[in-house]
Amino acid sequence: MAEGDIARVARVLENVRAGVRQRQAELATIDAELAQLPAALSRAHEIQFLQEPECVSHRPVIGRIIVLAKKVVYQAFMKWFMSSLIEQQNAFNRAATDALRELFERQRSLAGETRRLNDALDALAAADRAEDR
Repeated sequence: MAEGDIARVARVLENVRAGVRQRQAELATIDAELAQLPAALSRAHEIQFLQEPECVSHRPVIGRIIVLAKKVVYQAFMKWFMSSLIEQQNAFNRAATDALRELFERQRSLAGETRRLNDALDALAAADRAEDR
């Protein structure tokens, strides 16, 4: 190889090494966040569905009457309106949870790919050093 080619290869390798070091720093930050993500995903999956509200009252004496009145008002005036909103929100929650799961899987795949490329780069750098000797 000519002197110019060797210098150009050295510059390219140094740029690649700098990019790998930057990506490793990013992954170190992301890995801590990813460790918590599966728990967050399972929690999002658990609570993704809204349910119709339960009528309750904290008043001990007239609480049953209040609960009955709330149930009547809900059944008569709000159920038809709320059911469509609850269904729309549940559909959105399902889509958001699926998107989060897909993003998590994609991030895990990219982290593995980055590690594999980093190992290949290390092997190339070791071969380059051995060739220089």
